[in-house]
Amino acid sequence: RAAKCHLILIVQQPSAENLSSEVRNQMHIRLLMGNVINKEIIKMMFGDSEKELYEKEVGQGLILMNSNKIDDFNSPQILFPREI
Repeated sequence: RAAKCHLILIVQQPSAENLSSEVRNQMHIRLLMGNVINKEIIKMMFGDSEKELYEKEVGQGLILMNSNKIDDFNSPQILFPREI
């Protein structure tokens, strides 16, 4: 951050096998999107959490910013006219 260099890391499966806990703990913003999320995935992304299992629509998920509380996240939806 001091060098004004930021990294955006996107993974499909945030398991310890794919992403070490040391790296994951240095992430200040964590965004989890998808419609089937279980306790194991929530624990891997956010540590010990009281968040329950959930089903979300397209563009919805969970976000953790600066190690504060986990909130619901809604991305903006861009609608395109249908092609004829």
